[in-house]
Amino acid sequence: MEIFPFFSFGYDFNTCLSIFKEEKFIEAGSCFHKIKDKHLAPYKQYYLNLISQIYDDEEKNITKETAIKNYYLLSKTARAFYKKNYNFAEKYLKKIDYKALDEENFIFYLYLKANILNDNSLKKILATKYIYNRAYGYKTFLEIYQNLSQTELWQAVETLISKRMYLRAEGILPLIKSSDKKRYYLLYIYVKNKKYDKAKQLLKTINPKTKWYLSALYILIYYLKNWKEKRELFRKLLKTNDKKYIGKVATFLAKKAFHLKRLSEFNFYKLYMPNSETKVWYEFLHKYFFISKRKAFKYLSKNSKSISNKNKLNYWLYLSSKEKKYLNFVKNSPNFDFYKILARGENNFKPKHLFTNNLKEDYILVKKLKQLGLYDKAYKEAKYLYKKEKDVKQIYTVMPEVVIKNLKEEYRFIKPFGELNPLVYATMKQESLFYYKAISVSNAVGLMQFIPSTAYWISKVRKDKNFDIVKMFNPKVSIDYGKWYLNYLLKRFNGNVFYTISAYNGGEHNVIRNIKRFNPKNIAEFIETHPFDETRNYLKKVYTNYVIYKN
Repeated sequence: MEIFPFFSFGYDFNTCLSIFKEEKFIEAGSCFHKIKDKHLAPYKQYYLNLISQIYDDEEKNITKETAIKNYYLLSKTARAFYKKNYNFAEKYLKKIDYKALDEENFIFYLYLKANILNDNSLKKILATKYIYNRAYGYKTFLEIYQNLSQTELWQAVETLISKRMYLRAEGILPLIKSSDKKRYYLLYIYVKNKKYDKAKQLLKTINPKTKWYLSALYILIYYLKNWKEKRELFRKLLKTNDKKYIGKVATFLAKKAFHLKRLSEFNFYKLYMPNSETKVWYEFLHKYFFISKRKAFKYLSKNSKSISNKNKLNYWLYLSSKEKKYLNFVKNSPNFDFYKILARGENNFKPKHLFTNNLKEDYILVKKLKQLGLYDKAYKEAKYLYKKEKDVKQIYTVMPEVVIKNLKEEYRFIKPFGELNPLVYATMKQESLFYYKAISVSNAVGLMQFIPSTAYWISKVRKDKNFDIVKMFNPKVSIDYGKWYLNYLLKRFNGNVFYTISAYNGGEHNVIRNIKRFNPKNIAEFIETHPFDETRNYLKKVYTNYVIYKN
């Protein structure tokens, strides 16, 4: 099955759309007029109206309450506003149901509303909550920043930092009064921009008795590479006597030291770790890999109550003792997870579905748009329908990815893009939860969550001269690149699915480095020695997804 199979509706809507994109507008208009499908009527009228705009012909209203109707009204509002026909702009504005708009267009809607109605409260929202939007949020900030309070300026800075727009945040900080909080935020920006010397100098200006000093120490310790510097900063932290921060930082450093095999550092920092499951687990791993499996087994048995995941506990008791009773405990456990899959070597988890055979009229439009390959429009219509009606079964039947966040895990094993390799779906589910516009904190984008450098490298290898990172928001492109990269990694690691999954998330060099550093004898050892928390959890989840999709 193709990812977006073609669906015939009599006269070909896609043909009309192709003619429209070629700017053959008269021919396209004639083509759209011949479309008879009633479900596609709102989109037929939408494109006919766009053509009418070009030739200054009369436009007809889109009568059916759809997302595209509200996008059309938004465009009419904008045209009237920029022509300074403010009465007409306000008239169209009042007809818009903003719930139909995606985030980017909602911000544009707010901008139009704020300026048409001259609403200062909306302008302040744009300048603070939506300042990350260059076209309308930051533009509004530049227009009204002198009227913003210190609290509102802080909100703007914090919004920018949350969106990793550090240079822009740094540019706003001079507007804020001097304080330890301000110095901490500037230090944070320096660290994020790898200006470590400036950050260390700034630390000296922050009052050691404030929470900002503790936060500054933490961020420096976290990002500095030199372990001697980390130790010096940790000693400064000890002088604060703040047990919460000391325990938090010690836990981070002990874990990092273990994964880098810096055992003297591990033994030092574990002394300051609070009694917790994490401390028990890393003490066990230390004994298992560096002292003896027998001592590790005794230690874990003695502290078994500290480990919340009993499948994980029993599987590692088996690995450290080779007593099969522990393996059988996992096999017979009522809890299905990664360790049960390892123990059983098979999957007995059965996903559930919420499909309905009684599809309502309004939802047929979504189905047809998706089948036509108009994925973005289908998604917007489905999202709008869900906001209005909350009919999970109807949406699940035509576009389950829209409601998946609201469903229990057993209903999340969907195949919204037809038949694909189980590893592709397993990865996609974990990476983006099937959201085609997903953007991560590391700027990974799209369904398959490519960071720009990896995406451009693949495009270079594949000689895709027309590639641009924004194409990753196209499901077809993202899936195509994801399939290629997974196949590349499978070949790189001789078909080893575990190493492939790990490399997809944490990089192939970290896989190779980890194998050399710990020489793991099985996949459980490989996972627990990987240096990144995220990748360890990721590998377990994606492999579990993979086994379920595979079966």
